[in-house]
Amino acid sequence: FRIYTDENAMVLALENGEIDVCSNYISANSQTQLSANEKYQLMSVDGLGYGQLSYSQTNALLQDVNMRKAISMCIDREALVVVGMNGEATAMYTPVSPVYQDFVASNIQQPAYDTAAAKSLLESNGYSDTDGDGILESADGTKASFTVTYKSSIQNVDNVMEIIRTAAAEAGIELKLEPVDASTYSAKVTNGQTFDIAYNTWGTIDDVDTTLYTCYGIGQTLNFMQYNNEEMDQLLIDMKSEPDRAKRIEMLDQWQTLWVENMPCAMTYVPKQTYVANTEKFGGFDVVFGNCGYLNCAQAVGIYQK
Repeated sequence: FRIYTDENAMVLALENGEIDVCSNYISANSQTQLSANEKYQLMSVDGLGYGQLSYSQTNALLQDVNMRKAISMCIDREALVVVGMNGEATAMYTPVSPVYQDFVASNIQQPAYDTAAAKSLLESNGYSDTDGDGILESADGTKASFTVTYKSSIQNVDNVMEIIRTAAAEAGIELKLEPVDASTYSAKVTNGQTFDIAYNTWGTIDDVDTTLYTCYGIGQTLNFMQYNNEEMDQLLIDMKSEPDRAKRIEMLDQWQTLWVENMPCAMTYVPKQTYVANTEKFGGFDVVFGNCGYLNCAQAVGIYQK
């Protein structure tokens, strides 16, 4: 095992024969660089992470479920995948990642992309554009204008945010984009929790329901949104202690239904991860869902020396 702090150095080491396989997934530029040589085996797999817009409950307008639903209806997932991510992602229509097929078999989906319906929803609930600037206002005159804070280091994130910003404007919602470095993001979102909307890519590290509790449970560390729903909270607590998988799936379906009714946040896509190996000395490389690529334990036993 050799450690490289830079992808370019890692790929160069692969080309020079210093290493046989990269345990990290590689960027689109590196894929293009290596794909022309048939000795390199490149395989893609959906990651365990996913993109998420988080609505802070410290913002009065975002406490309104209609506003949260309207913003969620401005997410064109197909455009995000094809244009924003250059095809390197899978659209995520459900509250839980499609990677976990058993947990999304019920196909409980987020609101469909429809900016006209989003604007109509807000107007039917008292929002109007009184000054004609294209931005809707609540009954007390507060504009539907929010700052979206996100880490600038996320893959293709500026493209993704611009697609969402443009669609939201069609619905009368102003999204002001705020790309920041990792430390500033932590200060504003993770630790400070002083934000309107945050965008980030999550990763599931445990079984699905346990991880959901850390993100949505009342008072839990990763509940940066400060979203509190006692019924949803109790379902997650009960799931953690339910040994019967079928019952857990049924309970998670109940939770997903409540999630869609309340839209505490919105999911966008699951990024694809592409791994590369030099097949001159070794064969049998294969990938599974996760962050280990070719070196997942279950797959590594199938690698053989030529």
